[in-house]
Amino acid sequence: MDNSFFDIKSSKNDTHYWNNIPYKKGKNGIFLPESGVISLHSGWSDMHFHFFDRAKYTLYINLYDVRDSRETRVQSAGSTVEYTMMLTNQVYNHLGGLQPAEIPQGAFNITYLPFVDSLVRFKKGQFYCTLDIHLKDVFLNELMIDFPSVMEPLLNAMEHKTPKRVFDLHAPCTLFMTDLARSILHYLNSGPAYLPVVDKNVEGLIAHAVAYKMGTYSSSLDDKRTLLMHEIYYKAIENLSKFPGIDELAQFAQTNPTTLHREFKEMFNITIKQHWIAYRLDKALQMVVHERDKRISEIALILGYTCLANFNRAFKAKYKHPPGFFRNGQSDIDSIRLDDQ
Repeated sequence: MDNSFFDIKSSKNDTHYWNNIPYKKGKNGIFLPESGVISLHSGWSDMHFHFFDRAKYTLYINLYDVRDSRETRVQSAGSTVEYTMMLTNQVYNHLGGLQPAEIPQGAFNITYLPFVDSLVRFKKGQFYCTLDIHLKDVFLNELMIDFPSVMEPLLNAMEHKTPKRVFDLHAPCTLFMTDLARSILHYLNSGPAYLPVVDKNVEGLIAHAVAYKMGTYSSSLDDKRTLLMHEIYYKAIENLSKFPGIDELAQFAQTNPTTLHREFKEMFNITIKQHWIAYRLDKALQMVVHERDKRISEIALILGYTCLANFNRAFKAKYKHPPGFFRNGQSDIDSIRLDDQ
């Protein structure tokens, strides 16, 4: 296990094998060809830990393909200050010295750990993905200058080697944080030339997360309703070929359409339908540029456009050019995304 990241034991004493076989792009669509990768295989799961070591931080994209339910215990001697964001699904996690938590999709925290002793429960047939950012001293010192009221308790915990979370319970990501995470994944997928853009997005994401603790972003919704709005955020875009409708989403949220509309707009400053349309067109742009085996007419049908002219019109209204313009020159997608930062 010379190339392992940590020691792992499962509730059924499975044998785990470490290697550096890259993760192949599959149904989950996450593919990071420029990253280093360490993989962990067993009969019940495949885990892939992509990592990018930068001057101020080390970034990990962790993928877990789970075939059977397991409770695992992970241990490692190294200390870290880690930003963690649950990109897909939700998972039970109990870190040594800290309160156990059910971490929902779209939630985040910043944690200091003098060592890692983590109990995790994985469910059969689920796919999990996390974005973890380990902050180096230079990054922590910069944050201390800008956000002393949040960072001082964390740095004091580091001095005394005591586990500490910035948030007692994981906080729900804002829409801006979610978009930054998606942008980070996009630029990591675009190659090493875009790593400086990744650096800017990571710095923005961490600063935004710390500022959240200071109460800059307030809402009248309690934690339960806030997390539910994040579930609605993802549920609304499960099917990009057909909008699920407010009544269906309101039933899921156990409320009425008027209340759901108000709470979602308060949380994300956008309506559910606007969110669905924007996400669908963003997906269209990604498919046009990166899925060149699909014809543009095929992409339109996949996304629910029965009329190609309507797809071209909607695409051009958002991106100023028709799909064929981007199909012929990938660099243009990056200029648009840079303008959006």
